[in-house]
Amino acid sequence: MKILIIGARGLLGSFLYSKLKKKFKIYRSSRYKLKNFFQLDLNNPHSIKKILESYSFDAIINTSGLVDVEKCNRNMNLAKKFNSQTVKKLSMVLNEIKQKPHLIHFSTDQVYNNKNPKKKIKKIMLKLQTIIVNQNIWEN
Repeated sequence: MKILIIGARGLLGSFLYSKLKKKFKIYRSSRYKLKNFFQLDLNNPHSIKKILESYSFDAIINTSGLVDVEKCNRNMNLAKKFNSQTVKKLSMVLNEIKQKPHLIHFSTDQVYNNKNPKKKIKKIMLKLQTIIVNQNIWEN
């Protein structure tokens, strides 16, 4: 099975790579040009399509995203671009290509319970929740 991990330089992506490489043929991507990584710009559908059509992956694991909470709160458009629009573009390209790999998408590690995080009302303050995954599930 050929698996592409998008965002493989991050915490979750690098962890998945270290565990999955033992059993599967794993490819990694980054938005930067790095040795042993595909350079993949998720904001460029042509870039996505070129790699996906060339390698016929069985599965794609997307762990990419902008996880700097301060930066996301300062620039909501940038957060939307990297945490929402890139997934939409990836999905659109997957619908266009002949090969139909499974897509597994992990969202960012922040969960927001407020529709307007810039609003400064005590009752609806932004609450950040972190989801912790038990690493023991990977030991089998």
